[in-house]
Amino acid sequence: MTTSSTDLQPPPRAARTGGPRWPLFAWAAGALFAVLVAFALFVATVAAAVIGLIVAAAAVLLRVAPRKRAPEDVLEGRRTAEGWVVEAAAPR
Repeated sequence: MTTSSTDLQPPPRAARTGGPRWPLFAWAAGALFAVLVAFALFVATVAAAVIGLIVAAAAVLLRVAPRKRAPEDVLEGRRTAEGWVVEAAAPR
């Protein structure tokens, strides 16, 4: 059995029909969506960290800050059974 040169040739390629592009588009859209979701999570995490630092700094500063005293010309009022009683602030 002898083989001719025509038997060793690869089969002819089928003409390219340009199959559907939807799988490629869907993959690209999914990858873009995944990147955008990752970026949104990163931004949200950084924003939460910054807000947490601001709240923590405010808490520390309010704890350390000296308390303000009421001015002497402020009146105090309290409700009693007979009605409201308004008087000058008690000396401290």
